[in-house]
Amino acid sequence: FWNTISNTIFCVVGIFGLRRAIKLRLPAAFVYTETMLVVVGLGSMLFHAKRNYIGELLDELPMSAMAAGYLLCIDDAQWLTQQPYRIVTKAVVLGITACGWVFYVLYHNFVVFTTTFTFQVLVVALLSLNSDPDLGGVFSRHRLLWWCFLASIGAGKGIWEFERWLYRSGACPSSASDPLFWLHPAWHVLAATSHAFWIRYAASLTLRRRGGREDGDKKVH
Repeated sequence: FWNTISNTIFCVVGIFGLRRAIKLRLPAAFVYTETMLVVVGLGSMLFHAKRNYIGELLDELPMSAMAAGYLLCIDDAQWLTQQPYRIVTKAVVLGITACGWVFYVLYHNFVVFTTTFTFQVLVVALLSLNSDPDLGGVFSRHRLLWWCFLASIGAGKGIWEFERWLYRSGACPSSASDPLFWLHPAWHVLAATSHAFWIRYAASLTLRRRGGREDGDKKVH
């Protein structure tokens, strides 16, 4: 039950993200990506409730589609996402993603999906970290949101891997009084949190390029 209901965090974060993207008049890529996060939440609810192949596809395909949106969110933010290299970068990343999905659907190998999705997120994360040299080096305080993203997704991934180890070992807790019982809901919360940190970082890059910023944001000199 809790593994299913905890997916509402994706819907909540996505809806707030949609509201923010519309309010700030961010590019359509941000609206698309936040919408896909809501779809991820709904698909993951269905998968955890039904535990069938259709539910699994509705859980995982939107995740990959959302990661494709991440790539669109950093258009012009880094030299590999600027002309004339942008088309090549997108073709390579989306081409590899498409190949991963073909192999996943044909062979139904979950490792293929996780590898493909990790590749998508890793490419975008590295490209965005190296964006906008005026923000300073990778450890600049102006990139704090990126590092918060990394910390939350890293913690979430660690929890997820530990939970999978418990599952393979036949040691999954069955009582809600056991702290380990809450590992999967914690993974959902951390995954949604990492999305919120990164999308806000990407939005700040977009706003700087067009000369605007959110209320309360300080201009970088």
